[in-house]
Amino acid sequence: MALRARLRPNLDAIVLLALVALHLLTTLPSLGNGPLVGGDEGWIISASAKLADHGTFGSDLFQGFYGSEDHYYFNLPLHHLVLAAWFKVAAVSMASARLVSVIYGLAALLLTYALGRRLSGRWVGLGAAALRVLLRPNLTPLHG
Repeated sequence: MALRARLRPNLDAIVLLALVALHLLTTLPSLGNGPLVGGDEGWIISASAKLADHGTFGSDLFQGFYGSEDHYYFNLPLHHLVLAAWFKVAAVSMASARLVSVIYGLAALLLTYALGRRLSGRWVGLGAAALRVLLRPNLTPLHG
């Protein structure tokens, strides 16, 4: 019985590592070119890139539209601040911006496991984390 109790945390860790590996294997290989770039991605990245390069929270895509090149209020700023900080470290690119989303996905995976485990036990936590990985829309082509 003592051996069985010691194996439980290891099983959780193994399953979680497998889910993390699956998440990374399905997102990292085509990070820069797939799924197709949507209109909102460029729009959001433009404000973050301007914030990183010029220190101005605005978007040149809307230059002349009520001062949007200097004041961008369409989206909440936290994601832009994270992206701008990342763009200071890495290059401004679609792959670089999507890597931040992959990290958000990893955090969501681990938090889903932790919440499921806390509310209903380890199997619910592992099942919820597995559903979080397996039911992602980016497992089908042309969806993000």
